[in-house]
Amino acid sequence: MALLIEDKLLFIRIPKTGGVWIKSAIKMLGLKTREVGHAHWHASVSTEIYNLMCGGMPAFTIVRHPLTWYQSYWAYKRQIHGDNINKLFAPAIMWHPTWVLDTKCDDTDFQKFIDNCLKYCPSYLTHLFHAYVSKPPETTSNGSSWFDTLDYVGCIEKLCAELAYVLNRFRLIDGDTAQIEKRLRECPQANVTEDRHKNAAKYRDIDQVSSLLRSESGIVAQFNYNHNPLEFANLIGGAPDVSANA
Repeated sequence: MALLIEDKLLFIRIPKTGGVWIKSAIKMLGLKTREVGHAHWHASVSTEIYNLMCGGMPAFTIVRHPLTWYQSYWAYKRQIHGDNINKLFAPAIMWHPTWVLDTKCDDTDFQKFIDNCLKYCPSYLTHLFHAYVSKPPETTSNGSSWFDTLDYVGCIEKLCAELAYVLNRFRLIDGDTAQIEKRLRECPQANVTEDRHKNAAKYRDIDQVSSLLRSESGIVAQFNYNHNPLEFANLIGGAPDVSANA
């Protein structure tokens, strides 16, 4: 779902980009919130979100480097579903953006999961992010396409600073950005995946990393993410640790 903050700003939640922590941090600051729509819905599938944005409500979202997004999603699926592959994320609602991954690509082996994503759902995350960061046509300058981005798009890699900036920019809390960020750093982590699952989410080799970066080149280019596969040696683990999935 989206999160309406103080009836002044809409937070559009992309899966696995810090949304649970943001909700917790905003509550810690004492700001009034209201959930809008179902889990991880955006303007193209939620009439209420669509209407709010068409009515002029400013909105922001958070994105993530594709290499760590796939790791985080797979590790979280293993934590909540174990070896039960193809089990849907958030099955109780009418639609969820990750169901295509759950049904076509899921595997208890992270490296095989990535192989499946490259084969059956190429550029999946690029298309997903585009759906979330785009404004409805009625709110854009020419009203002709879902292309103009939201009022602000931050990145999870500097989440505290991004949220502090947004709260300051839209005058939702007193204090400058540095003061707000200091307060946000007091909020504990949320929705943390167990280390045994995170440690099992390692790419096979530099070729697999390179293939995924090419597949998600739209994200890498749009959000100015590092695209040099040699910089991600720490995400490569060779043969997976099968005991981590036990």
